[in-house]
Amino acid sequence: MKTKIYQGDYQKERTEEEKKAMLREMDQLANLLQDDAQNHLKTEKMIVKEDKQTFESLLQKLNDYAQRHQGTIQATIDCEQWESRIELYTDFFEISSEEEQTLLREIASGTHSFNITAAKDGKVRIFLMIRYFEDIENEPAKPFRAS
Repeated sequence: MKTKIYQGDYQKERTEEEKKAMLREMDQLANLLQDDAQNHLKTEKMIVKEDKQTFESLLQKLNDYAQRHQGTIQATIDCEQWESRIELYTDFFEISSEEEQTLLREIASGTHSFNITAAKDGKVRIFLMIRYFEDIENEPAKPFRAS
């Protein structure tokens, strides 16, 4: 039996016109988002108990992971942007044990957004965002949670 390799390269060089159109669309979206953000920041907030518990639980587990793998971690509850964040930097991120698989499932189901990227220094950056707060005046939005 021979080794089989599949490769796909979907990179595309954009034309100057496509780049300009994309920049215009991004500017328009940024203006809309800025207006929404300003209105959002002015609204009174309250802490969402479930999000607070998720934040504290994931912070403890990721802190343990950082210690085991000699990484760094920073957690922020931002009372100006009304969100919470956890950033973990480590030399590698491997999911090989049942405990690590459970941690990844908890991250995926408990956060509102997360990503894993390469940092400029070659480390792995794991970023989690949990809303943590909700508006007092409005009906609570049903948060998206991956199942």
